[in-house]
Amino acid sequence: MDTLIQDVRHAARLLRKSPGFTAAALITLAVGIGANTAIFSVVNAVLLRPLPFPEPDRLVFITREGDVSILDGVDWRAQSRTHQSIALFLRNWAFDLSGGGEPERLVGSVVEPEYFQVLQTPPELGRVLTAADNVVGAPQVAVLSHAFWTRRFAGERDVIGRGVVLSDVPTTIVGVMPPEFDFLADGIDLWVPVAAATPQFLPERGTNNFDAIGRLRPGVTVEEARAEMVAISQRLEKAYPDSNRRKIVEPLPLLEFMVGDVRRSLWVLLGAVGLVMLVGSVNLAGLLLARSQARSGEFALRMAVGASAGRLVRQPAGRGPVAGLAGRRRRDAGRRVGTRRAGGGGPADAAASASRAAGRARARVRPRRVARLRRPAEPVARVPGDRARIPARS
Repeated sequence: MDTLIQDVRHAARLLRKSPGFTAAALITLAVGIGANTAIFSVVNAVLLRPLPFPEPDRLVFITREGDVSILDGVDWRAQSRTHQSIALFLRNWAFDLSGGGEPERLVGSVVEPEYFQVLQTPPELGRVLTAADNVVGAPQVAVLSHAFWTRRFAGERDVIGRGVVLSDVPTTIVGVMPPEFDFLADGIDLWVPVAAATPQFLPERGTNNFDAIGRLRPGVTVEEARAEMVAISQRLEKAYPDSNRRKIVEPLPLLEFMVGDVRRSLWVLLGAVGLVMLVGSVNLAGLLLARSQARSGEFALRMAVGASAGRLVRQPAGRGPVAGLAGRRRRDAGRRVGTRRAGGGGPADAAASASRAAGRARARVRPRRVARLRRPAEPVARVPGDRARIPARS
């Protein structure tokens, strides 16, 4: 252990003596590690981490040429055997909130009750929308997002049953969703049923304003669901040629739809920053090799006086960890300086200050002692006619 501590101290002294080399090593490592950490964090959040819903591999986004009408969704649910549930939703619907505080413009989502069945996420408080809420003439209700609940109502748990006014319509809060549910509806403040918010869209097949998501039945593949939805689309085209002509439906995995073309770009970017890290590591290894070559004479001398080969290898290798800890040591030093300037101190600080002062005093005395030891013990005199140097007698 003592040998390891000595090697670390030796590496720190060498780094202090070579500020240019130390700065180059720190910059190289900082750029490579920082870029890789940043890009990998994005890749992990977007590509590697699964969606925060139960069995996310069964979730699909149902796409087609143009948006979807409510009556199309009704036909899909009636004819599909590969989907456990299909729900239509309309994002970014504006509501004016009044009552119970300052008026506010909200961004809501108009959804069918099946929306919550597809995602299978239980509410944090209260309940989700039901079929009884999605009836024309029924009292309007709303489910709040977690972010809006904490921002507007300060996380009050008695918010269930409280009444607000949305665009001049009295609305009752019936539920609050957990934070992970905001993943799919980023920026959405609340969810309201279709029949209460947009009843004009219900009877019109040509009003294609909605998106659709679905959950496959267990054991059903996306290819099987796609083949079935193509057949359903062809039947609907024959039945309703005016509104469904050339509108072929294609289910896509939800994660694939959300990522889209970004997947390939992120992988390419991760490979690029990995290459930057590799180039930086090779450059740093070259710098270390060059310095080791410059110290070949020192290594030979150390081996001559009995140093082991393992220790000769361990000393240069210890510079990497010491360089990596340099930033943290500077940060801690800055904190200590800030604490002393702020007036902090006590007996322990006084003792530490005295110890440092004593150390500085010893450092000043040591060169004098060394100079005194190096001074000749006796003066010498030259004897006439002789080239030999003999001590002069006192």
